[in-house]
Formats: sequence, structure tokens, C-alpha cells
Amino acid sequence: MGLEQKLKGAAKALGLVAAMALGGCMGSFGSKPTDKSAIGYEFTAYLDATRKKFDVKEKYVPVHPSDAGFLSGGTGINAADGAVGDVAIGLRGALHAGCETISAKAGVDIFGDGFYAYEVKQQQSDSRPNLTGSCLYDELSLSTLVVSPFAGLRVTPSKDFELEADFGPRLLQTYEREWGHHRWNSPQKIGESKGDVDGARIRCGLILYFDKHFGFGLNYTHDWLELKGEGKAAYDGVALVLKVDF
Repeated sequence: MGLEQKLKGAAKALGLVAAMALGGCMGSFGSKPTDKSAIGYEFTAYLDATRKKFDVKEKYVPVHPSDAGFLSGGTGINAADGAVGDVAIGLRGALHAGCETISAKAGVDIFGDGFYAYEVKQQQSDSRPNLTGSCLYDELSLSTLVVSPFAGLRVTPSKDFELEADFGPRLLQTYEREWGHHRWNSPQKIGESKGDVDGARIRCGLILYFDKHFGFGLNYTHDWLELKGEGKAAYDGVALVLKVDF
């Protein structure tokens, strides 16, 4: 299933749940006052520990012309091969509207979620000690700032406890990649690519309130990314959250 299909499916599911929840809310709860505002706003700061898994194209680098007399062929390289751990920080703001136990919300998530990978390896046909002979390199970087408008739900069984979930696209992020020969401890570029990073984020969380307006909790996030022309990535994260709700 492609990224576009995943986005459409998640958005439809979230929209259906929201419509059912708000319909039930209007029919069952709307007149009872609570400690929390039926219409209000919220801000969340978070620190997210993330596992990032990339699936991007391997780059092929032929033997440098200066070494063609005693080496042959070339070697593939992929600096972003495998999973890596990373940390992201962010700030979210949203408006919410609903009733006693269920409300819909919409807002914007702004977070720093860059990525950088750099690898140097030796040509496969070179039998000299590792990284002392004919080498190649691959470099991949994603820009740091990501903006994600989102829509979702929050369920409040009591004034001290809240569940929330939301979904939205990842916007504004770009990537750059270059690869080539690595000689005399210096890169010599033979190819490059750059472009937009399309993606989406789905998030769910648990908040415990220690005051009427202040709470803390945990969030789980899953992100889909598509690096146009290069491949895909998937992130899974767990975040510590501090929330202010009015």
C-alpha cells in the first residue's frame, strides 16, 4: 500500500470516528457542565525518542579512473541502511470543541526532526587494509523543521484523565543526498539528488492532570515518509508530554 492510500485510509477512519463521537455527544451529553471547557484551547510541549527506519536506493560508485589499472567494477553504498535512534522536540497548539466526555480538536504541530547520515567504505575489489585504499561515500540529510496541521479526538472519562488521538500530514521538510569517490580524506561528488519529503503522522496519547489546567503523559507516534525519487522511511516514537489545557 502506497503513502497516498495510507493517508486517505487514516483520514477517512479518523473522520468517521469523529463524526460518530460528536453525534453521540450531541445526543447524550451536551447539557451537563464539567470542570473543563466544552470549547477551549490547549498547548503541548514534548520530547520524542524515535526509531527511524529508511528504505532508500543504494547508490553505485564505479572505481575511480586513477585506480582502474588495478581495480575493477564498483561498489554499492547506502548511508541510511538500517534503523537508527534519534530525538525530536516539538510544540503543539490546538482548539477543541465538544461536550463532557468527547471533543474534536484541530491544530498545528511544529517540531524539529532532522536526519543526517554519512558513510565511507572501500571498493570491494580493493584488498588493501580497510579505508586505506580506493573509497567511496554517501551522504543523506533531511531538513530539521516540520509543520504538521492535524485533526483528532480527545476523550475525557474524568477530570484527571484524558485519551487523545490525531492525524495530519508532515509539511515543509526536504532532503539532499550526494555520493561519489572519497580520496585523500576528501569527498569528490559524482551524483546528487534533492527534493521534498511527503509524509503523515498519526499520534495517540494518555494525559494525567495534576491540576485543572496542567497535565503530563505519554504519546506514541508513527510517521510515514516518502523521499521523492529516493525511497521511503517509517518512524516510531514515544514522547514525554507536558500539556496546558483551557
